[in-house]
Amino acid sequence: MPEKMMARAIGPILSRAGRANCLREILPVFVLGTICVVGGPAFGQASLANQPLSDETVGGSGKFATSSPLTQPKSFTVSRPRALDPTGKPCLTVSSTSESQTLNKNVFNHILILDNHCGKQIRIRACYYKTDSCTTMSVGGYRRQQHILGIFSYSDFQYSFREYAN
Repeated sequence: MPEKMMARAIGPILSRAGRANCLREILPVFVLGTICVVGGPAFGQASLANQPLSDETVGGSGKFATSSPLTQPKSFTVSRPRALDPTGKPCLTVSSTSESQTLNKNVFNHILILDNHCGKQIRIRACYYKTDSCTTMSVGGYRRQQHILGIFSYSDFQYSFREYAN
């Protein structure tokens, strides 16, 4: 059916031999374009499902400090569990600290310390709690790293993070 429609549109312009070659070249492009237009959103949704984030974990420093970060599950979101070691504990431990800058003691670096005690690299999306001020951080297997979350004039801060699926 599509061949007849294209032949009618191109027919008066090309000879019979030229028409056959043109159809052979145009038909795959036409079919592929139709599939992409009709099937586009479904393919996009499938790619989003491949990279869900874990539940949000909240911690803090100073007056916001907790003995261990709290995980806040959301029943309406698609999430995956955090990376776990063989004993069932999370592979990544995130803690926080703040340090004053050397030139201006009233300005503080907010630092997250990522401690990975598993063999694979872990990426997280760390944010100031209940804000969109986020950054992506990663730590290699069996490594401990410090990352600056931000700079502020107050030393105490609260953060949240989610692990990416690897």
